[in-house]
Amino acid sequence: MMEQTGIDYEGLIRLYFGEPEDTPFPDREAEWRCWSRFVDLLCAIRLMQKEADPPEDLDRIGCLLSDSALSLSLEPRETGRFPEWKRLRAVFSGLLKRSGEGDPEAMLPLGSLLSEGGLEPVEWMAFLLSLCVQKSRKYERVFGVLQEQAEGIIMPTAGLVRDLCVLFMTEDEASPAILLDPDSFLNRFLLSPVRIPEGLSLLSKPLAVSTEAYAMVEGADPGLGEMAAYAEEFSRGEEADYICHEALLEELIETYVGSAGFGEGGIVFLEGEKGAGKSFLMEQLCAASGMNLMTVSFSSIAGGGRFDQDAVAAAIIRRCYFRKELLYFRDFPTEPQEIRAAVDFIRRIRTSVNLVFAGGRTCRKESFPGDLKLHLLHVPDAGMKAQKQFWQLFREELDIVFEEDVDSAQLVSKYNLTPGMIRDTLLCSRLHGEITEEGVLVGQKLIEREIRAQSMQSFGECATKLEPAFTWADLQLSKESAEELMKAMNRVRYRSVVNDEYGFGKKLPYGNGVAVVLYGPPGTGKTMAAQVLARELGLDIYRIDLSQIESKYIGETEKNLGRIFAAAKYSNAILFFDEADALFAKRTDVKDSNDRHANAETAYLLQKIEEYSGVSILATNVFSNFDDAFKRRMTFLIPVRWPEEEDRLKLWKKIFPPETPLEEDIDFRYIAKIGEMPGSGIKNVAVAAAYRAVREKRPVSEGDILAALEDEYQKNGLTLGRSGAT
Repeated sequence: MMEQTGIDYEGLIRLYFGEPEDTPFPDREAEWRCWSRFVDLLCAIRLMQKEADPPEDLDRIGCLLSDSALSLSLEPRETGRFPEWKRLRAVFSGLLKRSGEGDPEAMLPLGSLLSEGGLEPVEWMAFLLSLCVQKSRKYERVFGVLQEQAEGIIMPTAGLVRDLCVLFMTEDEASPAILLDPDSFLNRFLLSPVRIPEGLSLLSKPLAVSTEAYAMVEGADPGLGEMAAYAEEFSRGEEADYICHEALLEELIETYVGSAGFGEGGIVFLEGEKGAGKSFLMEQLCAASGMNLMTVSFSSIAGGGRFDQDAVAAAIIRRCYFRKELLYFRDFPTEPQEIRAAVDFIRRIRTSVNLVFAGGRTCRKESFPGDLKLHLLHVPDAGMKAQKQFWQLFREELDIVFEEDVDSAQLVSKYNLTPGMIRDTLLCSRLHGEITEEGVLVGQKLIEREIRAQSMQSFGECATKLEPAFTWADLQLSKESAEELMKAMNRVRYRSVVNDEYGFGKKLPYGNGVAVVLYGPPGTGKTMAAQVLARELGLDIYRIDLSQIESKYIGETEKNLGRIFAAAKYSNAILFFDEADALFAKRTDVKDSNDRHANAETAYLLQKIEEYSGVSILATNVFSNFDDAFKRRMTFLIPVRWPEEEDRLKLWKKIFPPETPLEEDIDFRYIAKIGEMPGSGIKNVAVAAAYRAVREKRPVSEGDILAALEDEYQKNGLTLGRSGAT
């Protein structure tokens, strides 16, 4: 560089920086004031140089020179260092010292960046110049003149950084090559990625400060901005008494402390059902570690190419650094192709974030390469006792008051919910509850409605939802069968008390599910009994279509059954296997591969019923086909036989709807005596009698009923006599 004469650079430096100070900066304003004054000094010197001589930096693009000035710039001349470079360097070193001193815990923003980033002097100057443009618009004009850029948004370039740095650095120190390293701390955290305009040199690369770095210097919260489309933030709170998985939380904390302490890093994968409490575990980890938490949705950033994943990765990395946040990826995919994409994305993040947390339903270990150290933690389902505590926890959190008809013990007995489902149920119930001084009042009926909405699952073509139209009053069972059905209902209603409070849950070998077998001749009301049980308990009921499940291919039936029970896990639905003889029939002696195949299907089905925490109902016409081992593992075996005469009389008296016109002299006792048939036959007769009467536009008579009764008997190959069937 040409040595300048006639300008008092020493006086200029003294004007900007008088007597040097060596004490740490008292506050962020004083720190920035000194650094921006240093930038002003460098710019002033460079402007004076440009005024005195034509530009001589031919390695920059964009010089706007006249022909004579351009010719002059090409003339050979002696170059030398700026005459006051030592004074400038002393000022620069003094500012670095003042920013870097003091208590590390209370270090000011610029000093913190200097200390943690390990920035080279030229990198530090690049960050300062990019910051200046954002803090004062005067720099747009100053940088425009220095870069001979007359229009557009003026940002400092790598070339400008070099021009200013050579005033107090050597040519090697001021080289902008380091500014182009994409993996440097400067480019990962302090600068936003900006493309070099097409057709220009690397020296024309614009430098733009990142939103997070600017917010840190200003002491502000930048907010999530565009990241809100795929990320959420949780501020660390107080540690809570953890409801379940205490040992798992301790293991999670130990993994975090060990990885952070020894720098091992890797991926901590929380494997568990959606809503099982993985996010709750992460929030508790943040409370224990004093860190904030950023949760990122994989499904949002991976879907449809909406986001530039390189830009997303850079934004996540900067956020984690500046906000001191733990990073948790939720909704980890399960499909192989999507898993590969997710692992590749995590690999990008791991270049800058040592420890990454992820959560999903399942974890395929083979999908994670060896260089990504994997810590796998399984998050089990919350038991009934824990679910009861979650009801209480979220109820208090949401300021909800239960009406008197709400029984928490019965809620957890009847409904198997994840913590997330419990919270969502209460959130939705709160919207429709009654606002009182004590809180939002909600009742049992409202809660159960929202539970069913939260529990809706798709069973595909393998199941049909039944709408229970019958009540207990419609059901005519023998006294013994009615008592057994009531016992089954009470088993569902009170199992949380017996299992948890009375301690029997630890002694039950096959889990908390309830399996009911309804057996008896066709038409006796087995389907009605199943619907009554569902209605009384307030549960949805699905009829499983065995024809859609059975397959001639080995293993396919088991797969179909597995899908049914997987969908049913949190459906809180009764699974009703009607005419279950096909799959539940007595296991045969093994004579060939078909027998082995059939026995395997039956054994698998028995296993899934035992594992299912809900209610399974099996209806069969031929109970003798079930072997003793199978019967022992069912919770209730309830016979549904043909009704006796008194039971038939009750059915006849209420089979006709109130709207049906009836003649007054119908002798239902006589009809009940001679018509020995199940409830389905009685219904068929009543409907047929109504059609006989409506044809002649008159009330239903006893003759209509007797004629229809005789038709029903003939249909079944029987003859109706005065004392019954013959």
